[in-house]
Amino acid sequence: MAYDARTDVLYVSDHYNHAVRKMDLKKKTVTTIAGGGLAGDVDKTIFGHGLAMNYPEGLELDPEHEVLYVAEFGNNCIRMISLLDKTMTVLAGGINFGSRDAVGTDAQFYHPTGITLDKERKMLYVSDQYNHRVRAITALGSTEEAQNGAMIIQHFGKVDAYRDLLVHNRSSVFASTTIIAVAMFVLLVWFSSRYWKGWANRNCDKYWKMKNSHKL
Repeated sequence: MAYDARTDVLYVSDHYNHAVRKMDLKKKTVTTIAGGGLAGDVDKTIFGHGLAMNYPEGLELDPEHEVLYVAEFGNNCIRMISLLDKTMTVLAGGINFGSRDAVGTDAQFYHPTGITLDKERKMLYVSDQYNHRVRAITALGSTEEAQNGAMIIQHFGKVDAYRDLLVHNRSSVFASTTIIAVAMFVLLVWFSSRYWKGWANRNCDKYWKMKNSHKL
């Protein structure tokens, strides 16, 4: 999801409907701005909704340029939707999966999922799930630059294929492994406390039974 605070609008990737939806929170309306209904490759046209989509996932909003970026799982690409005229173009990647670092549609992804924008550095970070990598799309400027293919895909780092991606302090990239590790630690502490509590209760019962038997 991506939220536009200026207009109180929420953008949602409707995964199994192969669409991107717009929720106007003031008017309480939902409209489809891209894709819809059936899955299709990057060149397939759907009547009424323009180009088809194939399992869209992560969304990121660039309010300065009125652009919505979409990590499209099924088509192995990053799409760019203009919120001004609702046109949709392929920013990077394409139907064929792979891991090639290149410019624009010559680059390859393998089921990208999460996406986030670093506005200061003008870079998009993408979690490339099946390649077990985080990728960076550099040279983000205007939509004109993007359409002219002024994009360089770089191998930014290797991570496990978890979906959530967080960019912190402009340079550090963390996957959701931290959350998983904390959850596992909490579960371990909880199970350990229950085990030792049960052990203590059993031994206390044995002690009092033995003590009472000696009194008799």
